[in-house]
Amino acid sequence: MGEDLIRWTKGFLVNRRHQVRVNSEYSSFMPVTSGIPQGSVLGPLLFVIYINDLPMYIEKFADCSLFADDAKLSRHVSNQADNTDLQKGFCALKEWSDYWLLKLNIKKCNIISLSYSNTITKYIYSATVDNTIIELERCNKVRDLGAIVDSKLSFTDHITVKVNKAYSILGIIK
Repeated sequence: MGEDLIRWTKGFLVNRRHQVRVNSEYSSFMPVTSGIPQGSVLGPLLFVIYINDLPMYIEKFADCSLFADDAKLSRHVSNQADNTDLQKGFCALKEWSDYWLLKLNIKKCNIISLSYSNTITKYIYSATVDNTIIELERCNKVRDLGAIVDSKLSFTDHITVKVNKAYSILGIIK
């Protein structure tokens, strides 16, 4: 059974070709050498299997939460040692990503510090891309799974967006 499953999965992933259409013009077919067919029934399962070991690379430095193709690193940072560990966790994520040929979009990587306190020590986190050190963007709010989360966990912006959308729909109904 195991060999049949491997052979079947390999048949699903190997010798695929891809064609692109722009307006009414089609490109010639080109071989697809990596990746999982998007929109396929097996795609999400194969991706989860593919990234299943990621948290093990990070867990000694930070907590890692996965949802679909999104990863979040978190750590309670109260001193320089915690800061260093979180940076090491991000470096471990980047190394894992490079090893498995998953290009990490550094522009989508950002930092948010969650605290009720007004005095937050804003440590700098960075990644090395093509021998260039890039500082990660710090945000006061982020969209996460459809919710707007701010650094104070007040959800004011999220509630405002939802109320405005409700008023907009109400205006359409009237």
